[in-house]
Amino acid sequence: MRLRVAIPLILALLFAGLFTNSARAQELKFGFTPVLSEPEMRTEFEPLMNYLSESLGQKVTLYIAKDYGDLRTQMENGSVDIGSFSPFAYVDAARGGKIRIIAQSIIEGSATYRGLIVARKDSGLKTIADLKGKRFAFVDPKSASGYVYPRAMLIEKGINPETFFKETIFAGSHDKVIAAVLDGRVDAGAIYDGAIGVAQRSNVSTENLITLAGSDPIPHDAIAVRIGLDEALAKKIQLALINLDKSEAGGRVIANSKKKLTGHVIAEDKLFDVVRRTAKIAEMPQAPSPTNDGFSATVTPGEAKFILPAPIRKRFGWHLETTRPNEQEYRMHVVVENEGQQYTFGFYVWKSSRSEPGSGDLSDLLKAGQKIIFVRTSSSMHMIARTPVITVTQKDESIVVTIRRKEEIARLFSGHPTEVVFEIKLPGDPLISKTVAVTYKN
Repeated sequence: MRLRVAIPLILALLFAGLFTNSARAQELKFGFTPVLSEPEMRTEFEPLMNYLSESLGQKVTLYIAKDYGDLRTQMENGSVDIGSFSPFAYVDAARGGKIRIIAQSIIEGSATYRGLIVARKDSGLKTIADLKGKRFAFVDPKSASGYVYPRAMLIEKGINPETFFKETIFAGSHDKVIAAVLDGRVDAGAIYDGAIGVAQRSNVSTENLITLAGSDPIPHDAIAVRIGLDEALAKKIQLALINLDKSEAGGRVIANSKKKLTGHVIAEDKLFDVVRRTAKIAEMPQAPSPTNDGFSATVTPGEAKFILPAPIRKRFGWHLETTRPNEQEYRMHVVVENEGQQYTFGFYVWKSSRSEPGSGDLSDLLKAGQKIIFVRTSSSMHMIARTPVITVTQKDESIVVTIRRKEEIARLFSGHPTEVVFEIKLPGDPLISKTVAVTYKN
């Protein structure tokens, strides 16, 4: 009798588990390059996630990329299914052959926009030539309007971008470039033409900005799906996007948009050939592409050791004048997911309000920074350990990150995750991201 009762109960639990796993598997993640601050990104794009969830009949969640290169990384490793790429970030990601374009954003009824070089009215600057020896802010090495196109403009005028300015920074987003110019931390900066309107709609006073130059037209953002996503589902996503302006729910997304999104159209890769040609003019420096020979991850019960290539510079500067308080300047860290929880650990430099500027060689930099293990939550990161539990040292041409406390090793690697992601980010350089298999030893 007990067996007869138990069998239906067991079957019910199994089916419930299968249903739960199926629902989880159907959840889609839509990533965006960080064109606005995180709160503004959520306000801008959460309504679109709700619209797509209703249109597709499955949950679509928002992913805000750490920087312009991170979105490519997340789509290539399958963590993100759909991506909205700024034009050059798309061109860069398309080289990897693991995404394909399905649509393009239309902003204020237009498929193109322009890059601008802006300065303060009271700066006395009138032309690009006046920027010689000044401090300048770009957005990101993979931003079309915030780096590629203004760099091409300079080169076409016979200007060497590497030596023309006194100092250049990558602010990380267009709103941060505007803030840096208005605050006087830089003399001028590169943004896209819609950024001023977005800032105004966020109650930022931009009356003191003037435009020194504008770029040729640039195609608006590309929307792509990862290779391997179900073809029928990709088609449904494409139809939902291009029908955005044809429904009441889509109309609410458009009405909410500070970026003035007015819809999407079907797009092909060749649309971005103009960006490729401009990148060639801009003589875009190639980001380092380290091989696995420079990276390794080895875990034993008593010691976990992670090796990555040491960055090469004559001198490193930290707590720079152009860095805002509480902003991260350096990270050389490892990311791992273990039993449903994400951890990051390694070397970091942040600028605080009390920080004194410094410079020196790599050993000096390592002394100036912090060695920390973080656990990531849905909204923030919490420190769980620091030196001496974790150490970061230089050995020959490598950086060695070591964790020696058994409890922390178990916390991070108890489930034997098969891989970790190394990330190296230095001021002014593109993000280097490398996925490496973990070797376990007794």
